[in-house]
Amino acid sequence: MSVDESRDVERLVVSLRALGGLERLPQWGRASADYDHMGAKLADAVLQSGVNYEVFVRPRVDQIAAGLPTARTTGEFLELLHRDGPEKILNLKSGRKLRTIVELTTFLADKGVQTTSELRTWLQAGGNASSLRSVHGVGPKTVSFLKLLVGLDAIAVDRQILRFIKEAGVDVTDPDLVEAILIKAGEQIGLSGTDVDQLVWRSMASRT
Repeated sequence: MSVDESRDVERLVVSLRALGGLERLPQWGRASADYDHMGAKLADAVLQSGVNYEVFVRPRVDQIAAGLPTARTTGEFLELLHRDGPEKILNLKSGRKLRTIVELTTFLADKGVQTTSELRTWLQAGGNASSLRSVHGVGPKTVSFLKLLVGLDAIAVDRQILRFIKEAGVDVTDPDLVEAILIKAGEQIGLSGTDVDQLVWRSMASRT
């Protein structure tokens, strides 16, 4: 670890400790976390960027999980996307997310990833997670978000995380580097990447 990186980690350790513990924050969970439903998880990951999560994402994901019981596998969800159209499935009129949900679902179906447990295993194999970035509209945050949705350790770097980084005095914006130094800072105080993701996101979101 370079001198600059060590300094950044130290600053983040101080800032993470200042946030207190997760137990003092309002309960918050990702919409599809408790659903063994590929349609719900893929929609959750695709919809989450750049919107009010509770208002925009959660009701759509809940509707998919409850209203589309035959879309629990990737193949079943892809059939519904082709039959009914992504506009109806996601309740959207336009935008890049319509293309992304179809391409991401197709990509995973082609890889033979059909269930949430298979997605978890597939994401842990070397190079698979990064290969998702070849899908239109899928970047580092979406990949990390998918990992979190299937119970893997990750930090989904979004504007709340970046605001925390900036306020800590750390001049890093590359999502991969942000995730790496936050994970190292978390390790020093006994927090997993997932713990750090929840702590920072919920603390920053509660301020807005």
